[in-house]
Amino acid sequence: MRKDSKNNSRKTNYKKAGICIGMAAVLTCTVFTWGGLSDKKTGFSDQTGTDSNKTSIHTYDIEDLPSEDTRENTIRIHGDSYTVSELSGDAAHNKESDDLMNRSEASIDTEDASTQSEQNIQSEYALNAKIKEVDDASDVVALINDTWEEPEKQDSAELADAEDKNIQKEKADDTYQLKRLMVLTDGRKLTDDYGASEILHYGKYNEYVLQFETEADTKYAYYELVSDYGKDNCYIDQVVTDDVLATFTGVTDYKTMSWGGSYMGMGYLKAEYDYYQVDRDVTVALIDTGLDTTNKIFNNRVDKRRSFYFKGSDSVKKTTAYVDENGHGTHVAGIIADNTPDNVNFMVLKAFDGDGKSSNLAIRSALQYAVDQKADVVNMSFGWTGMLWAYSSYLKDVLKKAETARTVVCCAAGNKASDVAMTYPANKENVITVSAIRNNGMFASDYSNYGDMIDFAAPGTAVVSTYLGGGKKSMSGTSMATPHVVAAIAYIKMIEPKLNYKGVKNRLKQYAEDRGTLGWDEKYGWGVIKLHDYFDDMGLDTRYTDYDADGTEKAMPEISFTKEKLTKKYGNADYKYEVTTNSTGKVVYRSSNTAVAEPDQFGYITIKKAGSCTITARVAADANYKSASAGYQLVVSKKDMTKKKVKLSKTSYIYAGKNCKPKAVVSGLAKSDYKVTYKNADKPGTAICVITGKGNYSGKIEVPYSINLAKTVITKITNKKSGVSLTWKKVAGAKGYRIYRRTKNGSWKRIRELTSGKKVSFTDKTAKSGKTYEYRVRAKCNKTYGSYSKKIKLKKK
Repeated sequence: MRKDSKNNSRKTNYKKAGICIGMAAVLTCTVFTWGGLSDKKTGFSDQTGTDSNKTSIHTYDIEDLPSEDTRENTIRIHGDSYTVSELSGDAAHNKESDDLMNRSEASIDTEDASTQSEQNIQSEYALNAKIKEVDDASDVVALINDTWEEPEKQDSAELADAEDKNIQKEKADDTYQLKRLMVLTDGRKLTDDYGASEILHYGKYNEYVLQFETEADTKYAYYELVSDYGKDNCYIDQVVTDDVLATFTGVTDYKTMSWGGSYMGMGYLKAEYDYYQVDRDVTVALIDTGLDTTNKIFNNRVDKRRSFYFKGSDSVKKTTAYVDENGHGTHVAGIIADNTPDNVNFMVLKAFDGDGKSSNLAIRSALQYAVDQKADVVNMSFGWTGMLWAYSSYLKDVLKKAETARTVVCCAAGNKASDVAMTYPANKENVITVSAIRNNGMFASDYSNYGDMIDFAAPGTAVVSTYLGGGKKSMSGTSMATPHVVAAIAYIKMIEPKLNYKGVKNRLKQYAEDRGTLGWDEKYGWGVIKLHDYFDDMGLDTRYTDYDADGTEKAMPEISFTKEKLTKKYGNADYKYEVTTNSTGKVVYRSSNTAVAEPDQFGYITIKKAGSCTITARVAADANYKSASAGYQLVVSKKDMTKKKVKLSKTSYIYAGKNCKPKAVVSGLAKSDYKVTYKNADKPGTAICVITGKGNYSGKIEVPYSINLAKTVITKITNKKSGVSLTWKKVAGAKGYRIYRRTKNGSWKRIRELTSGKKVSFTDKTAKSGKTYEYRVRAKCNKTYGSYSKKIKLKKK
């Protein structure tokens, strides 16, 4: 509760000089307290007075004060509140001033302020709001009973009619909508409630959370807290909307999950998990929109005891509180689940509602909880973009604790196709920031952010994963790229749990395939992670060996493929060609050239390009048989493209002396799948666009198009003694011209054909005096003719 004038009897240390300043403050709507001069925009402080008696002035513009009808308890002097609603007239000013002076002078008579100790000064700050100590970040949600809705805005006409500009500003400003502040005190105890109605203290982070009853109270308290604790330690809790939400790619029917895990080699690791002795569980904290657990892939993989919805104490108590109403969180989680074995579990920390909205406190508390619960890795596929976020530090202390606790935090770079420096928290140094690539391995320049803070790139385009209702959807975004890297980190944490952020990052760099410019670059970071050989490189023990306990070598199992050579065409669907064996050991399929074809953990082979490779099946040792392997040669032939449709950018040209080459697009193929050449493109006539398959495609397609002569333009017609003289402009590419004549209402007749394109004049010597003639000319080149010129008329003299 806000302190009021009932504290009048408390001793003060005002000096008379200070009272004079205080009276000026009341008259000019300026607030005075003890501490430091604080500008409401900059937060800088300037202190006056001696060490034992410091005076500070907190200034607020008149427009910052509440409206006329709510101005009570808004002026606070040294912890006390004073009304300003009656200060409109001189009498009111004098009454308030005299009252304040009398109270202050009485206090000064009792005890001189210059001799008052620091202890007595501190005792003046009363804590009327009880501070609740919390032991866990999940307890902080008791305050987060917000709607997270945007505040209602007045329409322009209503705002224009408003008489009080302060009312306009207050109703249009949602900065203090949640009426909540956070302050980090560096271990100091809070000595004033600053008008808060509720206060929570999370000692582990030296954090106080103050809840207020009005936005005005929140606003004034913020400026006072900034003065006392510094702007970098005071934060306004606000509604935030995720800027990194992914987009659907339009296709919704899928039989299998996505391409990303296989691309990064995690299908191999998932298949080998049962072969090696890997027994450590890994916890992934998912800070997102929640999780729809109806999909079977999440069976027995959710840590329900440690999963929460960070929005209200009532919600937290419900076992289904973290259910996903948006779909984003479920899609992100599905990528991780699909690419990791069952020992990777999910701590679902729902911090966003169904509309993708959250608050600063909800996200901070969720990250604190993940760190405190010793999550191995945190997936944060969200962020906010703007100049404000380029310099934000409200998660700085939590991220430092995460590094100390060996909790690795991964962030999506953002989907603005801009510099990640403006996207928070991906722009922080102690997180792993992930950009996106397309399924051809190239940077997703149409949406992915880039810049100095990019660490790695991962599959982000057209990623199929779980969705609401137990189904699957394809989505694109750096939100999809980030969980691929989180899955990779989960494998590293299985084997090397003591690695912190730096250690994990260095390990990932060892397995990163360089892209773009040599070494690190702003699009791919250190490259795309390829973990195919990680388990093998770690020298792990296998669950069974080739020998019995007494040292006797086990028998060789039967293992073979029906065919030693298999031919497929590029573009064929994934296929499964299983090995035949009598062993019960785990079978892992490998490819000698993953650029041509690559198997997943289930033995399905994905064809990637034309070429050949050897597919090997290795069966692990079991209780009766030792390990063994068998293989077959896979030949992937090129796909015929001759039946593909071709579209030319232009099918008809007017020759102007230059080559005429239209652009060609082959339906369903990338530009890299074919080359384009031209025949007869340098002269009038019929030209041909030749499309020849390359890489994974074979065949040739020829598409004709026309190159025409320009229309002839007659520039002059005159009477001469010798006849009627015609002159015209030269037509590019012409090898001759045809001249036509007719009398009025007669038919056109060709009267001459010139066989040189250089000759641009002709005299009709057969024209008869007194007759009127019409003429026209057209250019020719072999069997190609230009358009007729406009007819021109002359009477022969």
